[in-house]
Amino acid sequence: MENDELNEMRSQMAVLKEKLEKETIVNEKLLRDSMNTKAIIINRQAWISGVAALFVIFIVVSTWWEFMGISKVFCIVTVVYMVFAAFMTWWMHRDINKETMSGDLLTVAKKAKELKDNYNRWIKFAIPVTILWAVWFFYEIWRTNEDKHAAIILITCGAVGGLIGAAIGWRMHKKVVNTCDDIVRQIEE
Repeated sequence: MENDELNEMRSQMAVLKEKLEKETIVNEKLLRDSMNTKAIIINRQAWISGVAALFVIFIVVSTWWEFMGISKVFCIVTVVYMVFAAFMTWWMHRDINKETMSGDLLTVAKKAKELKDNYNRWIKFAIPVTILWAVWFFYEIWRTNEDKHAAIILITCGAVGGLIGAAIGWRMHKKVVNTCDDIVRQIEE
C-alpha cells in the first residue's frame, strides 16, 4: 500500500516537473519575443531619426543654399551636424539587434541600460547645440531678408516648426528610454 502511494507521488512529481519545465520554456520564449519586439521599436526610432537627418540635408542643399541666401558656412555646419547626429544615432543603436536580444539576459539588460545612458548623455549635448543653431538660423534669416516683415514671418514659422520638431524629438527620446527601462524591468522580474 505504501509503495503504491509512493509510486503515485513520484509519478505526480514527474508530471509536475515536466509541466514546470514546459512553462519555463514557454516563458523564456515569450520573454525573447518581447525583447525582439522592443528592439524593433527602438530601432524604428533610429530609422526615423536617420530619415529626418537626410530630409534636413536635402532641404539645406536644395533650398537654403541657393534660394534663401543663407550663408554657405551655416549650411555646411548644418549638414555636418546632421551627418554627425545620424552617425551617433547609428553608433548608439549598433548593438540593439536580434542577435543581441537572443543572447544572455544579462547582456541584453546591459545593452539596454547602455543605450538609455547614451540617449540621456546625447540629449544634454543636443539641446544646447540646437538652441545655438536656432539662434544662428534666425540671425541668417534676419540678415538675408531686406523685408523685415517677411523675416519676422519666416522666423516665427521656423520657431513654431522648431517647437514641433522638439516635441517630436522629445517624444522619440522618451520612447527609446522608456523601452530600455521596460527591457531591464522585464529581465529583472
